[in-house]
Amino acid sequence: MRVLFLDIDGVLNSMLTNVERRLLTIEEHELVDETLPEIDRKLGGWALKTLDPVLISRLCTLLEACDIQNVVISSNWKDSFPLAFIDGALRLHGFDAKIIGKTPDRTAEQRLSDVVSRGKLIKEWLKNNSGVTEMLIIDDRTDMDDLPGFVHINGNTGLTEYDIESAKTRVAPIPSFTKKKRK
Repeated sequence: MRVLFLDIDGVLNSMLTNVERRLLTIEEHELVDETLPEIDRKLGGWALKTLDPVLISRLCTLLEACDIQNVVISSNWKDSFPLAFIDGALRLHGFDAKIIGKTPDRTAEQRLSDVVSRGKLIKEWLKNNSGVTEMLIIDDRTDMDDLPGFVHINGNTGLTEYDIESAKTRVAPIPSFTKKKRK
C-alpha cells in the first residue's frame, strides 16, 4: 500500500490563502453554517477560510498522479482537531482519498519546545503500522530525519504544479528499519 504523509499549513494553504480566504462573502458564510462540521461552525468557519481549494485540487492531482489512495496526517492540525474534522474540512474542497491515521501525538511540552522532529513521528507511525510498501511525504518543514520520499514545499506558495511533478519521481519504498525481522 502506498501512503502519503500530509502536512497542511504551508502545503494546503499559503501566505496568499491567509489573506484572500479571510474575506469570505455573505454566501460563503451561509455555506459555513449549513455544511461544515459542528466543530468548525463553532470556530466561525475557520477551516473553510484557512484551506485553499486550489491547493487541495492540486493535492488531488498529486494523489492520482502518484497512485496513492491512503493519507496519514502528519500536520500539527492532528494535535488540535479530530481526524473526522480534518477529513470533513478537506472533503468540502473535493478531497476524496482515505485518511487512514495520524502520526503519534506530541505531548504539550513537546509541542512548546518542538523537540520531536516530524520525521521521528513518521518513523514511529511506520514502525507501528504494517502493510505500507511505499511512501511520500509533502511538508514545508525539513526535519524529516533523512526519510525517503520527501518533497519539500515552499510554505509561501503552498503545493505547486512543480511539486506535483517532483512527487511523481519521489514515491519511495519504506525504509528497512520498519520491516520486522523473521526468525
